[in-house]
Amino acid sequence: SRTPAEVAIDRFPPGIRVVAADPVLDPAGFRTAVASVGPCDVVYNFLAAFIRGDPRAVIVDGTRATAAAVASPLRPPRYVLCSATTVYG
Repeated sequence: SRTPAEVAIDRFPPGIRVVAADPVLDPAGFRTAVASVGPCDVVYNFLAAFIRGDPRAVIVDGTRATAAAVASPLRPPRYVLCSATTVYG
């Protein structure tokens, strides 16, 4: 996306909790940010649209980190991965 994450966050409707953090470059900070949101019913992963760098790391490592950060044995959320064609070159 050409829209900066900070601008895109403001476009979500009220009640949507957004975590703008980088699970690839700062995994610990990302886990902390996700934990601050609390349990979720649905998680949308827009990493590919906003994080630049190694495409494989964004898709594979970022997705793995996101799924691990939101995993819950009591109430696992639905997980929706949203990708972008720019990731694939």
